[in-house]
Amino acid sequence: MRLVDGRIRLSASEYSNLLSCRHLTRLEIAAAHGLVGEPYIKDLGFEALVKRGEEHEKQVLEQFRDGGWAVEEITDPFEDFERAVTETESALADGASVIYQAALAQEGRLGYPDFLVRINALLRVSVGAGSPAAPAS
Repeated sequence: MRLVDGRIRLSASEYSNLLSCRHLTRLEIAAAHGLVGEPYIKDLGFEALVKRGEEHEKQVLEQFRDGGWAVEEITDPFEDFERAVTETESALADGASVIYQAALAQEGRLGYPDFLVRINALLRVSVGAGSPAAPAS
């Protein structure tokens, strides 16, 4: 959740959180305004899930790179989303096949896809192996 030009900007996950826990959303809004610290809930199961997700993400990134994909990486998209959105738009315009940690924004909505893959760059889909296909030349 980000406060930009006096307006709250929500990601898809934060919209989901709003539906599941309005109290958490109120805390996050107060934190975005600097009224309270970021809410922190220690959940070992969640932390383990996050760790497994990060490990999987690194494996997929390596597979893209090892497969010859042109991967453009956006650094720290959560720290400076306006810069990250600009870099994502530039990477798209430059024809990047894969954008890792992309940042998208439109009409107050935010999106942070781990991998943004250009459809016309796909040559084949690897069935069963779970590895990214080679890029089109």
